Amino acid sequence: MPLKNLLLIVGLIMISTLQAQQIKTVTISSEILDQEREILVFTPAGYDEMVHAYYNVVYVFDAQNQSFFDYVHALVPFIMEGQEPFIVVGIKAFYQEGVDYVRNNDFLPELTTERSLERYGPYHGNIDNFLAYVQSEVIPYIDQHYRTLPIKTGIGHSLGGAFVLYAMTQALNIFNNYIAVSPNLAYEEELLANRLLSFDYNRLTAPAFVYLSSADEGDYWPYWAPARERVHAFFRSSFDYPQHQVVVEEYPKKTHLSNYPISVESALLAYFSEAYGAQQQILSDDQQEVVIRATVLNATDELYITGNQDALGNWDPGKIRMQKVDDNLREIRLSLHSPATFKFTGGSWETEVQVQSSYGTNLTIIPNAGEVYEFRIVQE
Repeated sequence: MPLKNLLLIVGLIMISTLQAQQIKTVTISSEILDQEREILVFTPAGYDEMVHAYYNVVYVFDAQNQSFFDYVHALVPFIMEGQEPFIVVGIKAFYQEGVDYVRNNDFLPELTTERSLERYGPYHGNIDNFLAYVQSEVIPYIDQHYRTLPIKTGIGHSLGGAFVLYAMTQALNIFNNYIAVSPNLAYEEELLANRLLSFDYNRLTAPAFVYLSSADEGDYWPYWAPARERVHAFFRSSFDYPQHQVVVEEYPKKTHLSNYPISVESALLAYFSEAYGAQQQILSDDQQEVVIRATVLNATDELYITGNQDALGNWDPGKIRMQKVDDNLREIRLSLHSPATFKFTGGSWETEVQVQSSYGTNLTIIPNAGEVYEFRIVQE
């Protein structure tokens, strides 16, 4: 076998092994649904080593089709250029051989109209229980077992996208961001479209990012188009809530399925370019005094810390210098709002240094009074 082919195979095996270590399958015994449900949890590189670091979370629906889930966790580092790692959770639909239950049961309310019953048959009616499962069982599980930050994003496709929008109007503030790719807004006489048009978006207590897209939806299109046109027109011309950002896009050359990758990429690019920064500025009112220590490489190294609030210099890389404790230890005592996001430098962005296992990303902690946060500088 040629050497280059062997190296390629070894590289692919290493990547596969790393991915396997970063993705776990978790079974939740749902009391709300009275079912055993599986979720997938992706933790970013360095999660296990960076024991002080906390992460925002993206929830991806229809993860029984793992390509939806894999695409999101693979895409985020490229869009963020490695600066902000995320936990990604994939929520699978229920499947058990011999049980008459499908994903549509999760994503649809009780249907009564002839057109809806003809299209979906008996598979509907459990949307509120599924929403309660996500809100009261899945999200608390993730928050209890992983180091999570407050910002949550929901991503869904087709009926999954419709569910994300339904959740926005029904379970207030379940997510901060709602990405709906090719959502079905027409079922049950445009029930969801009507909810979106009449909803009071002031009830969302934090700045939200909302994204909707459509494509050539094939056989669905004659049925879906009128509702889609009403909703898109509303968000483009009548939406008057400046605290929230809404993006509406159309990809008529894409199909119902191929619309997913281009829409998710576009949605995340739009979100990270504006809304994410605004959300990151929301800090706790209280402050906690903590100690931050870093082990440096050389006795002569000067070390600075910079981050997202006054005590951290508001991203001025040469403003906050850490004290020299001994040849290899630098320390600073700070009163910090939560969450505190920061980096270390030698006094300028040209001298930014890397922390062990951080892979160059920003470091985010939840300050706890009296706690000591220790880091090790590994590269200048």
